[in-house]
Amino acid sequence: MKETLENSPPSEAKEVLEIRQKIERQELYKKIHSEIESVVVGENDRDREGNLLAPNGEKSKLPELEWKMTRTPSFLKFFGNWKEKYNKEQYDLWLKYQEKQTCEDYIKRYQEYKEGKKSESLKALENVRARDNKEEAPTWLEYNLKQIKDWENFYQKDIIRLSQKVSKLQAELINSGFNIHSTDFDYTKVLDENGEPLLLYRGTDFTPDENGKFIIPKKKINGNDFEVGVFFGNEDEAKHHHEGRKIEGKTSNLYKAFVNGRNFRIFDSKPNYWADPKDTKEWQNKYDGVWVKKSENEETRTDTGVNLFDYIAFNPDDVLIVEVE
Repeated sequence: MKETLENSPPSEAKEVLEIRQKIERQELYKKIHSEIESVVVGENDRDREGNLLAPNGEKSKLPELEWKMTRTPSFLKFFGNWKEKYNKEQYDLWLKYQEKQTCEDYIKRYQEYKEGKKSESLKALENVRARDNKEEAPTWLEYNLKQIKDWENFYQKDIIRLSQKVSKLQAELINSGFNIHSTDFDYTKVLDENGEPLLLYRGTDFTPDENGKFIIPKKKINGNDFEVGVFFGNEDEAKHHHEGRKIEGKTSNLYKAFVNGRNFRIFDSKPNYWADPKDTKEWQNKYDGVWVKKSENEETRTDTGVNLFDYIAFNPDDVLIVEVE
């Protein structure tokens, strides 16, 4: 990090230094850093090439400092003891359970949309029947009847597709003997494929407050300020956004963070977060975040060639910022 500051313009280096000082004011950050020296890296924690290992024996994706941070008592207390509680089979089943929940939410919403459109068309039909113009009435009657049928088919296709997916997931969960219980929320589920806490990134012009916490940005929707959450991406996506802002002459900083997400909603593609404030309010009441995950055999890149990967933390207190560039 010293090299980064030395290569930065004086004003930019000063800004990053001030932000880093704010980050260091996080109470959890201070506790974790006071415990890092007590984390011993044993012989079994490295492979023959000297790479740090994850608990599953694979090469860790975490830099050494963050690897040690995730093993400190304060980290394990706040994020939950992922080292002891993580089990890949149970974790994968939990993800399926969350996916089933998301599908059920969508089915409910599509049914509401379908009924809403049907209600609109029925009111239109009543208006047509009440008109005195007998020549136009048949045409409008036919039009509105067709609208009811079209909207019914439009939403019903997704309802059937999602219902089939729910049935499949439910069968898999039943056959596995999986039942959701309180202990499934005992530790953060924002983990990588090795089962270690996932390091997330954010390239943004927003700076932490005096306590080193992100402030949720406000978005105008229908003339009202609306708060969604703190957005994160993978390293490639965040750097792409960060560097793009720099090229445009805008302010931007690149943050690294861990998120304590224990009950997030899962999407398999990037949703329109602000399409309907009602949607996001419902998510915030039921979940602590949103994770956009895509399977390995699906397209995972945007038009710009950047990997599609988002996590949204609804509560800034669930975010531990560990570095800024």
